[in-house]
Amino acid sequence: MIRISVESMMNKTNSPARLLLIILFCCQNALAWRAGFDSQALPTTTHVKTSDQSVCMAGYGTFCWRSATDTHDPVNVQALFLTDEKRESLIFISLDAIGFSQKLARTVRERVAAETLLPEKNIILTATHTHSSIDLQGLWGGLNDQQYPIIVDAIVAAALNARANVHKVTLHVATSNQLKGFNRRTNNNSIIHQILTVQLRYEWGAPFVTLFTLGSHPVILGKDNTRLSSDWVHYTRSTLNDELKAPALFINGPLGDVLPGNDNPRNFDSAKAYGTDIARHIISSLDQSKELKSSLRYCSETIEDKADNYTLIFGAKALRHGTVLWNNLFSTSYKTRTSVIMMDDLVLLTTPGEPVTAMGKALMTLAQDNPVAVLGLTHDSLGYLIPSQNMMKDGYEEKVMISHALSGKVMDSLQKLTTECLGKTQEQSR
Repeated sequence: MIRISVESMMNKTNSPARLLLIILFCCQNALAWRAGFDSQALPTTTHVKTSDQSVCMAGYGTFCWRSATDTHDPVNVQALFLTDEKRESLIFISLDAIGFSQKLARTVRERVAAETLLPEKNIILTATHTHSSIDLQGLWGGLNDQQYPIIVDAIVAAALNARANVHKVTLHVATSNQLKGFNRRTNNNSIIHQILTVQLRYEWGAPFVTLFTLGSHPVILGKDNTRLSSDWVHYTRSTLNDELKAPALFINGPLGDVLPGNDNPRNFDSAKAYGTDIARHIISSLDQSKELKSSLRYCSETIEDKADNYTLIFGAKALRHGTVLWNNLFSTSYKTRTSVIMMDDLVLLTTPGEPVTAMGKALMTLAQDNPVAVLGLTHDSLGYLIPSQNMMKDGYEEKVMISHALSGKVMDSLQKLTTECLGKTQEQSR
């Protein structure tokens, strides 16, 4: 390899051609992906000074029907800071939780934005959707007055540590189409089989962080489990960490109607088998990975909607930390956010809920000429997203949708944002 010293070039001549070479050389070496990562345990203290001593688990029953008895594997908050140093910087925050309330998300965004000077919309919260973790959404008992601030502190600390500890990296995208699962709406294996991986690597090639996304419910563990766990996600991340010697971060995808299987024994052995299988597919796919140029695009907007499921509205308002931040006690109006993230030509579409398979497939056609993935439960946790033409009269998901108009608004918004982001990228490449 021939190494050229900028200082030696400067000492020889100041011809216009040589000066241009020097400028290009400097810019090429200065502009690159940079990233930081951190992981913090979600505190599980019961705070015995209060009468509400339980760590309420989300996913089954109501009103703290399940209290955690102990921890099987760590439930964490993981944060990834990413910048191309030209246009955009983002912080991804992945929570080992079924979802999160708008109140919690707003508090986190405000604090992180104040410390980092990033826009609040660039602080992207998401949830893995495990049904065996602490209720951060507020629909299954929620957090007491002592638990809430220390949970928020842990989330903020992970984000700030990721932002503070930044390394120069390269990004590499890979896909596998080997995801297994069962579609409970169509009663067959018709799911989106894609597992998309973005591996961040140090300059010398070693893995830094492995980000992966796919659509499948972490519900191998059932209602009888009272041990805190991230379900099969734990085994995928731990296998990747052991094999690649680097942490792994998961963002769920079009998971709304996708179960890990139809007849799995609902125990930790099944969770291990399923999670390990996913890790193996990810590792194999990395052999055919493609490097992404240092170019980050972010297009985002706020959506306004009105809830029309009055059972959910009254239930959520009766709970102390319900999912939605209503304008007032009598309002049914709320706001949420959609966004398109482009890393070079890779397109990530974020949705503020759980897209069913049909919704995921429709969204993926918005950028069908690019590698594309749909991220679920991102920015918000607002329940199921179903295209109007795929609505069922007596479907389970339809009965617990917060709004029948939200899915269409999300689709329209992402269509507009995809066109905007792709247009900006093509304009810059000219």
